[in-house]
Amino acid sequence: EIRAIATAWIKEDETGISEAAKVLGIDVIYLDKETLNSQCPVSPSRAADLGLLGVAEPAALALSSKLIMPKKVYGRVTVALGE
Repeated sequence: EIRAIATAWIKEDETGISEAAKVLGIDVIYLDKETLNSQCPVSPSRAADLGLLGVAEPAALALSSKLIMPKKVYGRVTVALGE
């Protein structure tokens, strides 16, 4: 069960994210830099170029108690799941 999509504030203009949330009938939660960087991701990330420890894993961790699926990349989409 997917309850929300969480991502970085810098992706607020990406229509694909809002469209996916609309199709799934869930909210998108945009997290700030401090929230993302306060998490402990398990995988390295290219988000370091943006001053972030990561996006997918930190976003999943910020809204859950544990990471149940480390990030996986599907083309231009990266997904991590928390519970």
